[in-house]
Amino acid sequence: MSHHSFAHALLDPSLPVPAGLVLRGGGNLADRFAVHRNNTVVSLVDALLAIYPVTAELVGEPFFRSMAAVYVRQSPPHQPVLVRYAADFDRFIAQFEPAESVPYLPSVARVEAACMHSLHAADDIPMDIALVAEVIADGDTLLQRGCRLDASLVPLSLSHAGADVWRAHQPGSDLLLSTIDTTRSQDVFVLRRGDGVVVWEPPVGTVALVRLLMDGVPLAKAVEGMGTQHDNFDFSISLAGLLHHGLVVDLPLCNA
Repeated sequence: MSHHSFAHALLDPSLPVPAGLVLRGGGNLADRFAVHRNNTVVSLVDALLAIYPVTAELVGEPFFRSMAAVYVRQSPPHQPVLVRYAADFDRFIAQFEPAESVPYLPSVARVEAACMHSLHAADDIPMDIALVAEVIADGDTLLQRGCRLDASLVPLSLSHAGADVWRAHQPGSDLLLSTIDTTRSQDVFVLRRGDGVVVWEPPVGTVALVRLLMDGVPLAKAVEGMGTQHDNFDFSISLAGLLHHGLVVDLPLCNA
């Protein structure tokens, strides 16, 4: 019996008990394996509930558990680190017909997945603001400079106002769900601050700029490209926001 066949049978109740299993201590093998199946699914659903608490709150825990159980059986974890499990849960929700009545639910799930990623990202030290100004003022090297950003930074382009819905469910928030236009698309950043996360809706074009920089496009070339794509893009305002949040880690030479 292979590990693959055992895991497959564990998550598919229509399959028979894997051949080769031996039951010690008496009892019925099929019944004992069914208990193991149930415990495995429940533990993975519990993990999803911990990662996606706002998503669960929006639809109610019973509905969420039923939806998550379907996901778990279709997409079991492929690594032992459960905090990185189900990063694509939003795409599953978008295709899950019983959840269609809450169209902003996948966007909320994307924010929560980003929060988990951000919380467990590596630590980075922000670049000194004075040094950033000095490097940017150096016209001789600026065209060859890239931009490395904080590892906890996650850019999101949401089809619905999932970030606002997430904010409305945070402790102490004065944002009411009833006042949110959930049909509004949002470009936001998720980033770690202290022991928690911040969801920031930056100036126009900043999310697109950051994606270019994360793809390795040199800073000057990325800024030039943004100017042709977004009429309202202002690099100085975007940079000020990134510096304010301590997100610029380095401006390395691209060939370094």
